[in-house]
Amino acid sequence: MLILHMMTRIDGRSLAAWRAMAEMARPRARTPKGLDALWHDAAGVLVRFRRSTRGYLERGRRVLAHGEALRGLTDLELDERIGEARGMQHAHRRGEVDEAWTLAVVREAARRETGLEAHGVQISAACALLDGCVAELATGEGKTLVAALAGVVRGWRRGPVHVVTANDYLAARDAEWMGPVYARAGLRVGCIVQESGLDERREGYRQDVVYTTSKEVAADFLRDRLTLGHPPALAQAIARKMGTHRHHEPIVPGLHCAIVDEADAVLIDEAVTPLIISAQAGNQEHEEGVLACTAFIDSLERGRAYVVDEQEREVRLTNAGRRAVAAWDGAGCAVLSGRRRREEMVVQALTARWLYERDRHYAVDEDGKVVIIDDRTGRLLPDRTWRHGMQQAIEAKEGVALTGEKETLARISFQRFFGLYGSLSGMTGTARESSREFWRMYRMPVARIPTNRPVRRVQERSMYLRDLDAKYEAVVREIRESTAAGRAVLVGTRFVRESERLSERLRERGIEHALLNAIRHEQEAEIIARAGKSGSVTIATNMAGRGTDIVLDDRVRETGGLEVIATERNPTARIDRQLFGRAGRQGDPGSCRFILSGQDPLLTGAWKWSWGALHAVGMGWLAFAGAQAEESRRDRRRRAAVLRSDTWLDESVGFAGPGV
Repeated sequence: MLILHMMTRIDGRSLAAWRAMAEMARPRARTPKGLDALWHDAAGVLVRFRRSTRGYLERGRRVLAHGEALRGLTDLELDERIGEARGMQHAHRRGEVDEAWTLAVVREAARRETGLEAHGVQISAACALLDGCVAELATGEGKTLVAALAGVVRGWRRGPVHVVTANDYLAARDAEWMGPVYARAGLRVGCIVQESGLDERREGYRQDVVYTTSKEVAADFLRDRLTLGHPPALAQAIARKMGTHRHHEPIVPGLHCAIVDEADAVLIDEAVTPLIISAQAGNQEHEEGVLACTAFIDSLERGRAYVVDEQEREVRLTNAGRRAVAAWDGAGCAVLSGRRRREEMVVQALTARWLYERDRHYAVDEDGKVVIIDDRTGRLLPDRTWRHGMQQAIEAKEGVALTGEKETLARISFQRFFGLYGSLSGMTGTARESSREFWRMYRMPVARIPTNRPVRRVQERSMYLRDLDAKYEAVVREIRESTAAGRAVLVGTRFVRESERLSERLRERGIEHALLNAIRHEQEAEIIARAGKSGSVTIATNMAGRGTDIVLDDRVRETGGLEVIATERNPTARIDRQLFGRAGRQGDPGSCRFILSGQDPLLTGAWKWSWGALHAVGMGWLAFAGAQAEESRRDRRRRAAVLRSDTWLDESVGFAGPGV
């Protein structure tokens, strides 16, 4: 009805204008299919060829050449050049010569304000960001300064720039650290973190450059949709064109430009699940049903009443199991009166028991609350819960107080959200494994930028052992040898449980060490600060991966640098590379290796059963490579399913009227 009413008021518009306005409201994150996908992939190859590493390095050299002439300027003269560069960007003078001179001016301003002098590869990475690419820049190469260089230029082009970091700590640190650079460039900088109040958020998003996290900006965007309402896409675009305003001022005034740090974590890994805003629904009958099902499954025999598929992570009732559930009266709970609902809740209770493990998928904190553990970062996620009753099923399993079931108020996938930005670019040290997905999902080619200094990290031959005991003993031997030589050792594990077991083994052997995981993170900064000392041993989950800079002392550099031992493979090779990237940073020496076993949790299904035969003929690596590739494919399918579901839901709600 709203659309028809507005059409009568602007019936003089052309069909082309209607289509243009509808396109403005349509997210860009759509996965091409069939022949479109082939054509799209071919176009991506051409774009990557055009934006080659050699081209970016040449552009970086041109910026350095301009920089020599700027070094001798007085502060007043530099400020005049800054004003000229800003005016050029406002006037849309963005040729390669103008861009090189502009970046040289920003580089000199950054040098004087922070003491950091951007080297050639950092400038090349900034050029890639300005082109809308994902710059693959190795760990330790100074991505914070790269984001500031590109952020200043983007900020001069009008429209707020969102610099999206991996967590609140990095957002606050980088905003404060780079603040003087933006101030010298005449730009205002803001920071939005979890503790920011509503007024702080509204003011922060109106600065020229905003440092925040993907979770915060996406959640604020969803809150605006809830407050302002969500009319159909076409009507929303028309209202914007006609200058229609609502009385409520939005928190996020617009999605103009985003520069995403750790782009693979934010745009790929986080995209497995959508961001959801929910509210307590409070259903006492559901809680009673959950408790009843948790008690009932004790009477069911695994293998006879149900089967557990660890590879596909699902539980299926057998015919005998269905008969047992049908014969059960549901303990008199109204929510279990229907047979289908009863089966669903029993399967959910079984899934919580067999497929969700404490100190692997979740932890129970001191207050008796079940808290999710991020599988990729190893950190606790206190503000997230599982949906569709799984949170309550796990709480019932652990015997803690059940939280109320939640009702979804608004949701959006990260693919669709970042597709709404007019300009999108990113940085990470591990992009090449996901280059195809970056292009398909976000239309962003990957530009590989070399390191400033040669990489001296050595990847030693992997070790494959028969079981966990043999693996732990091999890790202990490796630690003893390395620390005896004066080196520092970082041992990476995937799960809290694994890190605790290994820590106990080291204590039994009398080896002093530090332990860093999701439930032992209070002294994280101190542990990381000591991790580069001679003879130090640090056991850590993936918390010690992204963004962790371990500074080596002179003794460690002289004896071979930091040794990184990975005791498990992660679901994607990117996360493995992030861990190994802690060694050999900025030209330092270092080494890394895998020490794995046939009992590692990555091996499931056929790969688990074929491990013995492959290991016997010296091909144990094949089982791990196959299992990792299969897990990566599964994650890609999940991300595609999330995007399809989100797009379908948004388009369907558009016909229904205001909603999410």
